[in-house]
Amino acid sequence: MAHILLALANKDGAVTLSYGLFINSVWFAFILVKGINRIKDAESKQVGKATKNCQFCYSVINIKASKWPQSTANLR
Repeated sequence: MAHILLALANKDGAVTLSYGLFINSVWFAFILVKGINRIKDAESKQVGKATKNCQFCYSVINIKASKWPQSTANLR
């Protein structure tokens, strides 16, 4: 109902202050950026958990590895 009244007021040439539209636009942008950042954080955490540092040579290896890739040394 309110949008019909706003359209009629604009049609008649009345000056209207549509601050609600501005607030909704800013809120939508905030929620959008927050969601994108949450997705990026989740992706970076998954990548970080897939690897570990070797305790002997400090190289980055798969988290599931039980032996060092270049030799048969046990990692556990």
